[in-house]
Amino acid sequence: MPEPMPRPSGKAIAALIFGIVGVPVLGILLGWFALLFALLAWRDLRADTTLTGRGLVTAATVLGIFDIALWLVLITFHFVPPLRL
Repeated sequence: MPEPMPRPSGKAIAALIFGIVGVPVLGILLGWFALLFALLAWRDLRADTTLTGRGLVTAATVLGIFDIALWLVLITFHFVPPLRL
């Protein structure tokens, strides 16, 4: 019986898309979706050896964390008034 062809994980692709789109568009929300889908993809990758996309999941995790951190900084600087000395 031939080996099954490796196929990319759909959750890994979705996580990467959420991570990329989250940088310019509401990353405080999409960053969390990127992390959630990345965690789900990691679980699927460990369970099914025919799935590929470990690099996609790693990139999505980094982008998700970056999205959240960047947007927290932007929101903080936007709403916190400057100090007057």
